[in-house]
Amino acid sequence: MTHGSFFWYDMVSKTPEATRTFMPRVFGWDASHAVMPDGTPYISFSSAGKLVCGLMPLSERRDFDNGRAHWMTYLEVDGLATAQSRVENSGGESLGNQQTVPDVGAYQVIRDPDGALVALVEARRK
Repeated sequence: MTHGSFFWYDMVSKTPEATRTFMPRVFGWDASHAVMPDGTPYISFSSAGKLVCGLMPLSERRDFDNGRAHWMTYLEVDGLATAQSRVENSGGESLGNQQTVPDVGAYQVIRDPDGALVALVEARRK
């Protein structure tokens, strides 16, 4: 992947079990259950054996949109600190704390000047 590429997508849902049923019915995806390191349930969706996106419950830590369910898009950046500085110098803002996902990398949720959410991710290189 390269700087600015789409990296991953998560659905953050108020009713994850309903969403877990909805997505396969609409798109034909397969679902597999997992648990994140902090104990949060996580569902990965795949199509033809290829991972497509994830699903997690809306929680206070993931509530950046006033309690609404939302899709979180992750865009890859070469350096998270540099990208955050560019965001803030360009009228955006960083929300919450930077998070680390084992074996994936670190990410930071930001809000652009128009209010849209996106997460910047600095992927761990293997």
